[in-house]
Amino acid sequence: TGVQTCALPIFIDSMNYIFRAYHALPPMAGPSGGMTHAVLGFLRTLLRIIKERKPEYFVAAFEGDTSFRNSVYSDYKANRTATPEDLLPQFDFCRRMCEAIGVPCFEADGFEADDVIGTLATRMEAHGHPVVIVTGDKDMSQLVRNGIQVYDLAKDLWLDEAGVRAKFGVTPVQIPELLSLLGD
Repeated sequence: TGVQTCALPIFIDSMNYIFRAYHALPPMAGPSGGMTHAVLGFLRTLLRIIKERKPEYFVAAFEGDTSFRNSVYSDYKANRTATPEDLLPQFDFCRRMCEAIGVPCFEADGFEADDVIGTLATRMEAHGHPVVIVTGDKDMSQLVRNGIQVYDLAKDLWLDEAGVRAKFGVTPVQIPELLSLLGD
């Protein structure tokens, strides 16, 4: 059906795509010897969105080292492996690269990128401004409603409310319960 341009504000889940790039591309080092493959992959992702979707507004959401959830529940994400040491410096390069190409970065201490995106998207939607969330994270499907869509770039899949029902078999507001039942 061709490429769907997007004049709507786009919020990209930077962490999702940086981790994806890190694991998808072979290790590459810059002139100083530091690893750069996650930066390159993330840059390609941003440029693809800009080229194909031509967003009027584009924001990259990042996160800090800890989440307020860690103080509420000490085992929060305890089953996840630690972030690889050679990826840690690449986060800052990704932030700097976003700024260099004109994509502002939003983050808040103590909150995850998902929290930042969810807050911005629901507030904008509440004020009558529809938005698109670019992510491959199924958790974000719970935010889908009339003014909020999710776009999975890797699958070129746009999810509106009907798309969430078709993909998951539940409505967007039922996503947290579904994921809980699945142990996610």
